[in-house]
Amino acid sequence: MVRDLDGLVARLRTLPVPRIYGTVELGAMALAAMSGAYLIWTILTPVGAFGDWKVAGARDFDPAADMAVLARFDPFNRGSDGAATNVVTALPLKLFGISLNTASGRGSAIIEVESIQSSFAVGDEVMAGVTLKTVAFDHIVLTRGGVEELLYVDQSTPAETVAPGGDAATPAAAASGGMTLDALAASVRATPRVQNGQTTGLVLSAADPAQLSAAGFQPGDIVTRVNGESVTSIEELLERAATPRTDGAAIFTIERAGQVQTVRMQVAR
Repeated sequence: MVRDLDGLVARLRTLPVPRIYGTVELGAMALAAMSGAYLIWTILTPVGAFGDWKVAGARDFDPAADMAVLARFDPFNRGSDGAATNVVTALPLKLFGISLNTASGRGSAIIEVESIQSSFAVGDEVMAGVTLKTVAFDHIVLTRGGVEELLYVDQSTPAETVAPGGDAATPAAAASGGMTLDALAASVRATPRVQNGQTTGLVLSAADPAQLSAAGFQPGDIVTRVNGESVTSIEELLERAATPRTDGAAIFTIERAGQVQTVRMQVAR
C-alpha cells in the first residue's frame, strides 16, 4: 500500500506543471501578429484617397457677397474693426503728436486741452467723459458717451520749406537777447515724450507765451538734446543749458513740424 502511494507521488511529480503566463504570452503573440499584418498592409497598399472621395466643387461667384466683404474694409481707418468711425470730433482739442507702441498694441498722444499740452496713454481720460481709445499714425480715436470720434494731427501751421541737400538740423530762431535759466524755467512747461517705454524728448508748452517766443521756442516744440546731450526732464534741460559753450550760448536740438532744427539761446548770468 505504501509502495503504491510512493509510486503515485513519483508519477505526479513527472507531470508538466501548468504555466500561469501562458495566456499573457498568447496575447503578446497575437498583438505581434496583428502589428506585422498592419505593417505589410501599409507597405503594399498604394497611397491615395480612402473611401468615397470626391473633388470639391468650385465656389460659385456671388458678386453681392464679395461686395459686402469689401464694404466692411476701410483702407483709411484700418485700425477699426467693423464699421469705420467717420465722425470728426468738435471738441476744443488739438493733437500735436502720436507715439505708437507696436509691441503692446497701445500707445500715447500729445493733446492740447485748454491751451495745455499733455501726454495721454490709451485708456486715459482726456477730459470729463472723453477717453482715448486707440492711436493711429495720423489720428486718434476718442470715445464720448459710447460714440467714437476722430481727432487728426494739427496741421494748421504749415511745415517749413527745407532746401535739398541742407544739413539735417536747420537753424530755427535765435533769442535776440540773453535769458536767465530761471526765466526759461518759468516760461515753459515740459511734458516727457514717451516712445516704446522710453523718454525721447520734452514737449514744450507755454506758461508765458511772450517769454517762450523770446527764447526762440514755439508751443509743441520737442526738445531732444541740449548742447549735444539728451534730456529726459526739465531738470536735465536746465542743467545742460547751465553749461553753455564758450560763446555763452546753449544749443537746443528740437523737432518742429516734423523737422529737426536747432535753437540758439544766449544764457544770461
